[in-house]
Amino acid sequence: PDAFAIFCAVSSASNSIGDHPISTPNLRAPFSANEKLLIKRHIDKIETIIDKLVNYSGCLFEIIYDNKLPMPGMSFVEKDFRGTNRYKVVINYDIVKNESLSVIAHILSHEWGHHVMGHIDIFSPEKQLLETRVTRQNKENEADLFAAQFIKKYSYDTDNIIAFFREHPHD
Repeated sequence: PDAFAIFCAVSSASNSIGDHPISTPNLRAPFSANEKLLIKRHIDKIETIIDKLVNYSGCLFEIIYDNKLPMPGMSFVEKDFRGTNRYKVVINYDIVKNESLSVIAHILSHEWGHHVMGHIDIFSPEKQLLETRVTRQNKENEADLFAAQFIKKYSYDTDNIIAFFREHPHD
């Protein structure tokens, strides 16, 4: 398998901010010690982006790594066993592993923006049907604006981000 193919299980960490647990990926074998070190360094860089997002927004959301996701990232909400909403951001590490940190920062901050702006709700087919294409596009634009402001504040490279979206227009 590819050295950077990560199959992650979300672990519940003991520390949290409010209702948002900090989750970290658990790397599964078979990886050499050197491969694990390279993956850990990259994940550490992603966690630095997450730290900046927490500082920027005042919010922490659970991060899930899922290489089966058909896009670089997405956001969703689900209820836990107590009926409390859990706000989550999913990232497909396989898609972003070779991208610059600026691209990863944009993807994470865009998905983060959906939560901060209150766009994501428990899935409701009825609500989905009532939401117009214009409403969905407005939500995407607002999440992009949140991401753009984050990218500007932390001086990420916009040229890398633009190049990524030219290569992946539907991501």
